[in-house]
Amino acid sequence: MWGVRQMNFMKSNKIILFDLDGVILNTESIYLKLMLEYSKKLNIPITKEYYIKNLLGKTKKEISHHLSIKFKEKFSYHNYWKNLEEIRNNYLLNNKIQVKNGFLYLKEFLEQNNYKFGIVTSNSKKLTKQLLINAGLKVNDFSIIISREDVINIKPNPELYLKAIKYFKSDINNFIAIEDSNVGIKSALNAGIEVINIKDIDIIDSKIKSKCLASIKSLEDVVGILKEMKN
Repeated sequence: MWGVRQMNFMKSNKIILFDLDGVILNTESIYLKLMLEYSKKLNIPITKEYYIKNLLGKTKKEISHHLSIKFKEKFSYHNYWKNLEEIRNNYLLNNKIQVKNGFLYLKEFLEQNNYKFGIVTSNSKKLTKQLLINAGLKVNDFSIIISREDVINIKPNPELYLKAIKYFKSDINNFIAIEDSNVGIKSALNAGIEVINIKDIDIIDSKIKSKCLASIKSLEDVVGILKEMKN
């Protein structure tokens, strides 16, 4: 029904690991808007169409390499990302953040059925907690928050997910990651975790998408997938 790949599922409850941006919170479109506005001030003419065609789904390193070649002296790696992060953080902490469609429904199902769930994000822990509170969510609702301070390498490196696996001390087959981006999916897959891809602004590579357990448009769909696994 959900396009779930055929496999022999364990009957025990899965441990759900959520990405934050674009999965729990509707923040990716905000990041893009702020990036385009800041780039325009620097006379770096990045449009939404240009971003989607050339930069979407890329790592910060890959984006920086592209911008440094394309716009040369206009782009300064350190200043660009430092100032953009300050602009982003200021916006996010002073504006109401929307929870993604279906998350509250899924969260209620997970709690009522004794699922464990946590967050695995490349954001800082401080910003993650502030964003959750801003969006009306409780930090303590999540069993664990694994963030950039907990590892040396962030996504697409698998270290964040490996840290989560170690925390829960459970068999690797008991985990499901929910990701919206190419780098996030790669991170989870490289850690050996099954992935559900939820649609956001990123365009997922077809080869990467084929490795996902399922591709969905709303987090409500995860409930049906989990019920199917239990049966």
